[in-house]
Amino acid sequence: MKIGMVLWGNFPPDIRVEKEANTLLKEGHEVFLLALKRNPKEREHEVYRGIKINRIPKPPLYEIFYGSFFNLIPSAKKQIEVFIEENDIDVIHVHDLFLVNTTYFASKKFKIPIIADLHEPYPELIKLWHGNRIERFIFYDYRRWLFFENHTLHKVNKIITVAEEAKRRLILIHGIHEKKIEVITNTETLEFCNLSVNRGIVKAYTKYFTILYVGGFGSHRGIETLLQATSKLRDTIPNLRVVIVGGRDNQIRKTEERSRNLGIADIVEFTGYKPFKEVPSYLHAASLCVVPHTLTSHTDNTIPHKLFQYMLLGKPVIVSSCKPLREIIEMTKGGLVFTANNPNDLAAKIEYLYKNKKLLKKLGRFGLRATRYGKWNWENTSKRLISIYKNLW
Repeated sequence: MKIGMVLWGNFPPDIRVEKEANTLLKEGHEVFLLALKRNPKEREHEVYRGIKINRIPKPPLYEIFYGSFFNLIPSAKKQIEVFIEENDIDVIHVHDLFLVNTTYFASKKFKIPIIADLHEPYPELIKLWHGNRIERFIFYDYRRWLFFENHTLHKVNKIITVAEEAKRRLILIHGIHEKKIEVITNTETLEFCNLSVNRGIVKAYTKYFTILYVGGFGSHRGIETLLQATSKLRDTIPNLRVVIVGGRDNQIRKTEERSRNLGIADIVEFTGYKPFKEVPSYLHAASLCVVPHTLTSHTDNTIPHKLFQYMLLGKPVIVSSCKPLREIIEMTKGGLVFTANNPNDLAAKIEYLYKNKKLLKKLGRFGLRATRYGKWNWENTSKRLISIYKNLW
């Protein structure tokens, strides 16, 4: 089968897209990917680990304006049609809501099935985006995108979400039949365990009780909660070190300033963005990993890759009380849950594990057992993706 994936973004990297594509390749399918060309050095056509990539320029701003109001980008529709025709695509698999309707109208001409892969609930995400009144009206209008979501998803053949909560949301809000929705969560491949480790990085943190956060710096990520919790712990945990991996330069500068204001700049380290292959080195160096998401309608319907990456390497985890995070931890026993948005509770949980090293190790073992030796890995999760394609017709 020739599968055409459509992504509103550049590739690589995209962990989820790559995992899904690799699974389908192993099943004997051909995988083509239409992505945006955001770097002049990127080639228009490239084969990346078996994925045949076609890159197109980002549509002009006036078309994105149009798409924000009418849920259709004309030039992207034409390019998707060319992509389908030139590659003789059998199934179109579009990632995220923004291009689902555009892709639907492109695929309609060829009468092929369409799968909508929702990495996150887009209307809930735009609630978190900031901007002036005009930007919010044009790009971030919640009610408009909620209408688009309802109108669009009823038309596709199959919907994929990353969490059971996201599935329940679509059923409850839009009345979509549960059999149309499949949950394929963001578990990690077992190959992640075999990525090389930089012993120099691990050695650099051996004398510390190291708390690790990996990920973005959006306000919903909860870094502010982590920093406030850290300020309450510096006198309690004398060898404390908080390592934050990720973020753009401007975000890091702002967060470093916040650390200075809290009096913790000497115990908080920002590494900046690190390639995926370097992340395991920091995980191996960590004593404890955190997912401190704030409680929002977005984080209550998503699950991050990093949670499973942490557990796959045997690291105990503290997560906030967002539903998907809490449920995974309750099922795996791989960590503790603190009350979201509450730095006092996060600090208390960290201190508790610092003082209870046996429990710290026990939680790490439970997480390892649930992921590496249990069902919470991509090798098991991907069976659902394989099943979708086997039962499309």
